[in-house]
Amino acid sequence: MACMCRVSAPFSSICVAIEYRDTDIAALLAELDGHDREGADWIRDNGELYLAGDWLTRCGLLGQSLNIELLPGKMIIRVEFGVILA
Repeated sequence: MACMCRVSAPFSSICVAIEYRDTDIAALLAELDGHDREGADWIRDNGELYLAGDWLTRCGLLGQSLNIELLPGKMIIRVEFGVILA
């Protein structure tokens, strides 16, 4: 599974902050660091930010309504609680 969004400005690097209650995202990503098959995250030449891997499932982001905010050099992904997906 992959989460796609377009990064509107060229960045040499970007910080992705994921906010989700009851899940220690930092610990999960540290655990998966160095396991190439667990995730693939990069900004493509066309400006799309590509997020993929088991960490999306393990942190509970798949199937959730997400609010994605882009700031210079930073992207914040927040789960929107109380939103019913149809």
